[in-house]
Amino acid sequence: EAVLEMANGLHLAGHLVPLEQIAVIPRTYTLPRPYDPQEEEAAEESPLGLVPLIPDWPQAAGPYQLPGIPLERVLRGDDGIALLGLPGSGRTVTLALIAILIARQEEDNQPGGLLDEARLPLLVHLTDVNLDPEALGEEADPLEPLIAAARVRLKGLAGGILSALRGQLAAGQGVILADGWDELPPARRRQVAAWLQVLMTAYPGNKLVVAGPVRGYRPLQEIGLAPVFLMPWSASEFAELGRLWAAAWPEIGGTPREPALEPEPDLVRLAIRGNRSRSPLDATLKLWATFAGDDPGEGRQGWYSAYVNRIIPAPELRGALEQAAEMILSSEEEAIGLSIAEFTRLVDQAREESGGRTVRTPDFIYTITNETHLLTEHPGKRLSFTQPVIGAYLAAEALREAPFREELLARESFNTLVMPFLSQMQDVTPYVQRLLGEGNTILKEDWLYLAAWATDASLKAPWRGEAFKRMAQLLLAPVQFPLTRERAMAALVASRDLNVGFVFRQGLKSQDPRIRILAALGLGALGDPETVIALGEALNDENPAVEAAAAMALGAMGTRTALNYMIQTLLTGSELGRRAVAEMLATNIAGEGHDILREALEEQDPATRRAAIYGLELVNEEWAIKLLENAERRDDQWIVRAAAANALEALRSPNGNAPRRPPQPTEIRWLIDWLAERDESVAPGPSGISQLVRALQEGDERIRLAAAETLGALAAPEGVTPLYTALRDEHPEIRDSAYRSLGTISQASGHKLPGVL
Repeated sequence: EAVLEMANGLHLAGHLVPLEQIAVIPRTYTLPRPYDPQEEEAAEESPLGLVPLIPDWPQAAGPYQLPGIPLERVLRGDDGIALLGLPGSGRTVTLALIAILIARQEEDNQPGGLLDEARLPLLVHLTDVNLDPEALGEEADPLEPLIAAARVRLKGLAGGILSALRGQLAAGQGVILADGWDELPPARRRQVAAWLQVLMTAYPGNKLVVAGPVRGYRPLQEIGLAPVFLMPWSASEFAELGRLWAAAWPEIGGTPREPALEPEPDLVRLAIRGNRSRSPLDATLKLWATFAGDDPGEGRQGWYSAYVNRIIPAPELRGALEQAAEMILSSEEEAIGLSIAEFTRLVDQAREESGGRTVRTPDFIYTITNETHLLTEHPGKRLSFTQPVIGAYLAAEALREAPFREELLARESFNTLVMPFLSQMQDVTPYVQRLLGEGNTILKEDWLYLAAWATDASLKAPWRGEAFKRMAQLLLAPVQFPLTRERAMAALVASRDLNVGFVFRQGLKSQDPRIRILAALGLGALGDPETVIALGEALNDENPAVEAAAAMALGAMGTRTALNYMIQTLLTGSELGRRAVAEMLATNIAGEGHDILREALEEQDPATRRAAIYGLELVNEEWAIKLLENAERRDDQWIVRAAAANALEALRSPNGNAPRRPPQPTEIRWLIDWLAERDESVAPGPSGISQLVRALQEGDERIRLAAAETLGALAAPEGVTPLYTALRDEHPEIRDSAYRSLGTISQASGHKLPGVL
C-alpha cells in the first residue's frame, strides 16, 4: 500500500490525482540485435522497420505508432533492464506504473500482471542511496543501502517493516525499481553501478529496473542490464491523455466540495491539437494550461510558466527558483542540486525584494517540496528540481537577459534542455555560430542540437536559415553514411518547422532510393496535408521500399484522402507496399482501418488477404485473433494459411519480443566456432572483446559484419579504433555497420567521437 501511494504521486499532478487515473500505458523498444551468420535466414522483415528509431531524436517515429514492446512484456526477458529515455519522455511515470502493476499483482499468472509470479516491488531514488564507508560498516550487506533508501520515501508503517522483508529479497522474489541515475554526479554513478552489481550477485533472482538517459548508459549495460528505450507518443496516446485528463479534471481543477466542470469536447480537441513531436511532459502541461484557462499564449514557455505559477504559493517569489535553477546549471560541484541553506537565502532575498508581504520562507519551501513536489529534498540537505525540464525552463528565464556565455555550451543539459527555451527568449545567434563552427563528430550532435533550438524559436530568427541549410545537407548530400541521413531526417522533423517539407520534397526526387525513403517518412511524420499528393505519386516508385515508405507516410497523415491512396496500394501494390498499408491500418486510421482489414480478408487476391494477416497480427484484439484462426483453418491458399499460423504463434508467445541484453563473447556461437577453427576458445572479459576485434580484422565478409555489429551492441570502447579502420572496408554493408556501431558506442558512453569526411 505504501508503494502504491508513493508511485501514484510520481507525476506532475501527483498532489491532486493518482497516477493510475490519468496514466497512458507506454510502449518501449530495443536496438536491433547484431547479425548472426549462423542463424537461418529470417522471414521478410516488416516494412515498419524502415522507420528509424533514434534514441536521442525519437520524434519522427511517433506518428507511425510502431508496436514496439508492450509494458506487459518488458520484464519477461533478462533479469534487469535499463529503462532509457529523454527528459520529459515519461521514465519516472513508467517506473511508477511498473511498481503499481506489480504491487497490484497478488497471485502468480494473474491476468494483466507484468510477471509470471507475484513479487515484492521496491521503488527507490538513487540519490537516496548512501554508500559512504562509515554508513556501510566493516562487513557491509549490499541490501542495507537499498532498504535504507526505500525507507526515506515510504510513509507510515512500511518504512519500519522493510527489514522484515529480507526473506523475499534473499529468495529472489523482489523487483528493484531505481530512478534518478542521471541526477547522480559521474563519480557517484560509478560507485552506484558497482554496488548494484554486487547487490544482484549477492541476491540473485531479483529483477532490477534502472531509469536512465539515452546518452551515457554504458555503465548500466556493463552490469548486465538490457537497454530498453521509451517509444515516442503517437496521436492516439495524445488523444488518450486528453480523454483521461478531461475525465479527471473535476478532481484536478476543483476541490472535493467544489469539483470543476468537465471540459467541453471542443476544448479537449484544442488541447491535444498540434502535439506531433511533442514530449508527454509538454503535452501534459499544455493540457493543464488549456483546461485551467491560464495559458498566456506564449507557446511552450507559456505552458511551463503557467505550471510554475500555479503550483507555487507565491508567484512573486519565483525569481528565487529561477536563480536556483541557473546556479545548479552553472555549478562545478560534484554534488546534487543546491543546499537548502543556499536556497533559503535566495527565497529570503526574493521576499525582501517583494516587500516582505508574502508567504514565509519556510512555508514556501515546505509547499514546493512536500506538497506540490516542484523540488525534491535529498540526503545531505540538498534540493533539486524534481523534473529536470522544468528546472531547465527556469534556468532559461534566469538567463533571458544574460550575454553570450560560451562555457555553457560544454554542458549537455544546456544544449538539450535550456537552449530550446532560451531560443524563444533572446537572439541566440552567437551560440548557433559557435556550434556550426564545431568539429565534425560521428553523431553530428552539435549541428543537430539546432533542430531542438528552432522548435519554438521565432520563425524570423536570423540563424534559422543557416542551421536548416546545414541539416538539409546532412540528409541530401550524395555521399553520406545512412545513419547520418537518418539522424538528420529525425532532427528536421523534431524542429516542427513545416518549411522542412521543402527539403523532404527535394529528397523524393533524389536518385538514391535511401534518400527517397527517408524523405517520404519525414513528410509523413510532419503531417502536412498539403504533401499528400506528393506521397501519392511516390507510391508509383519503382523501388518497393520507397513505395512502402510512402504508404506508411500516408498512414501517418491519418486523413481520409491519404486513406484512399492506401486502399489502392493494398489492392494493387507490391508485396511490401501492401504489407506496409495493412500494418498501418492496424492503427485504425481515420476510424476505418480495422474495417478495411476485415474487408481485405475477403478479397479474391491472396496477396491482399496475406497482407491483411500482417495487419491483424498487430491489432491483437479478440476479434482479430478469431479472424486469424479462421484464416489458418479455412483459407484456400497456403501462403495465407501459413501467414496466419505464424501470426498466431507470435501472439501466443508472451516472451517472444521481451528485452534481452546483447550476448557476451562467451555466449556467441559463431565466435566460438570461428575461434575453434583456429584451436582457440573464447576468453571471458576484455580478452573476449579482443577476439571480437580479431574477427573484425581477419574474418570473411559475414564474420566481419557480425563482429562489427556485435562490438556496437556491446558498446565496447576497445572496438573504436578497429571500427574506424572498418570504415574503409570494401563491402558497403560492413562500412555502414561499423559507422552505426561507432554511433552506438558514442551514445552509450556519452562521449563524442570524431567524424569522418
